[in-house]
Amino acid sequence: MARIVFPTSKRAAIWQAHERRCIYCTELITFADLDVDHIIPSHIKNQPEEFTKLLHEYELSNDFDIDGLLNLVPSHRHCNLQKKGQVLPKSRALHFLSIAENKHNKAYKIEQEHKEQLKKDKFSVILQVALEEGRISREELSSLVSGYAKSRNMFEVLTTLPFVDSELKGLVSSYDVDLLYDRPILPRLHGLDKLTMARSILSKEEKIEVRTCREWAEAVLDGYDALSTYDIKEEAFFKRVYALIVALAQAKVPKHNFISDQKATIANFDLLPVDLLPILSGEESREMERFKSDGVSISDLIAQERVKIISSSPQSLTLHYNYMGLYLNEILRADLNDDGVEDLLIGSYKWTLEGTFGAGSTKVLTRFGIDQAFVIVNDIELDVKKV
Repeated sequence: MARIVFPTSKRAAIWQAHERRCIYCTELITFADLDVDHIIPSHIKNQPEEFTKLLHEYELSNDFDIDGLLNLVPSHRHCNLQKKGQVLPKSRALHFLSIAENKHNKAYKIEQEHKEQLKKDKFSVILQVALEEGRISREELSSLVSGYAKSRNMFEVLTTLPFVDSELKGLVSSYDVDLLYDRPILPRLHGLDKLTMARSILSKEEKIEVRTCREWAEAVLDGYDALSTYDIKEEAFFKRVYALIVALAQAKVPKHNFISDQKATIANFDLLPVDLLPILSGEESREMERFKSDGVSISDLIAQERVKIISSSPQSLTLHYNYMGLYLNEILRADLNDDGVEDLLIGSYKWTLEGTFGAGSTKVLTRFGIDQAFVIVNDIELDVKKV
């Protein structure tokens, strides 16, 4: 019998629902090494008498779907080859069937979310093609996306976020939260293949390796910190994904848009709050407080040549301030604290111009009027809090 090829949505749902572990050896499986296996072999369908006998023996209903989620489990390719389509002993088969049953609802939910994402991706592709072929203008595209997003409570990710299997950009919604949380971030093409974190217990160092946002968040809650300087730098990707997940979970379509409607971006230097600038010492902190009390803006510091603009685009900005570098990029626009006003989630990465230090974080900016500058929103918690 020819091998059944399952849709990616079903493969990914089964893989994620079972915590990405092989049903037979319980070890983690990469998506590339994933086989979806039938607990009751699929070839039994071609043997009606044998199939009926097996259903009776296992006390399963006559309409049991041999290709359904109740009979499908994740397996390493080599583990599946060892099984070779054999009918397992009853006790072992019932054990695996009970596991599949326990994971059924989660797998079904994830599969539906994957299918929904495919619909959104198709919508985005259609609009992009129409834009490139000149069938619609950018203004018309913006209006279409806005109307579609409002009807489905969806939002646009403005900056590409890299994951193992693909990059995330475009329309997303709160339905994507679980998928993003368990979607492997590492390995990346030009980065680490794992993030190493460590903690000390009774003078003994314990290490853990993480690759998904969930693994990272749980490690932080358990008292782990990024181990090396390079791990700290790469941790910025996890922080951005976590912040996006938190933001999406509470995002609403804003009633007042003083950012998008007024075409305000982080490239508008006159609108940026001075406290976005990186500081490392107490003296710099006190100077920053003076800047804020005196109404000094980033534009003022640019004029004084205290701040140097290295690069600028509508959705990203790189600058140097004192001996530090700062990179800002826009991630998401939505009402993130339920006050009816549009907010802007941004990624922030700072580093020393001479040295190895580098670290990332996220912040939320907002505007309360067309004549107002951006201010940092402090009532939205985007960080993982340690216990």
